[in-house]
Amino acid sequence: STRDLEAVVKLCKSAIEKGLDEEGVVQAKQLAASSSMEHAEQLTKRIFGQTPPDPRWQKYRTEALRKLKQAIEFQPELVAAHLMMARLNLMENGDIEAARAAVELAVQHAGEDRTQLSQALFFRASLSEDKEAQLADINQALKINPQNLEALKFRAVYFLSNKEVEKGIEDIKQWLSGDD
Repeated sequence: STRDLEAVVKLCKSAIEKGLDEEGVVQAKQLAASSSMEHAEQLTKRIFGQTPPDPRWQKYRTEALRKLKQAIEFQPELVAAHLMMARLNLMENGDIEAARAAVELAVQHAGEDRTQLSQALFFRASLSEDKEAQLADINQALKINPQNLEALKFRAVYFLSNKEVEKGIEDIKQWLSGDD
């Protein structure tokens, strides 16, 4: 339950404050970060996991963002948390600058995780106002992960809006063949 997850975080903080050894601190931070992340995921399911979203979605978003910040305090390199923060901040009345900052951190920390890096590049492209940078990020996202259907759809729209119809149609065909 969410109460249990909060209790785990409190216990981890307390253990760290009381003086764990170096290995214990690492483990406590990982446990606290994953508990905070799990709590945030439960909240975001109430927003993104149902249609229409729960009427209290703004309250859930605020709490999820708080839990994600907490997770990042324990593990700054937690790419999934940065991506979720970006997604939440891209919603109505969100903070676009916070979304951009979260995406940049996700790109920085993704490392060798091709799926997360591809997703981070997709988000960065969708936030960019520079057409060349958008295309470069989307192409890189698809090079890293050709199965990123969101990026493929984005590139199709990009091509169509820039009057490159054949390229757009080709991406649409590829997207339709990959979408269950």
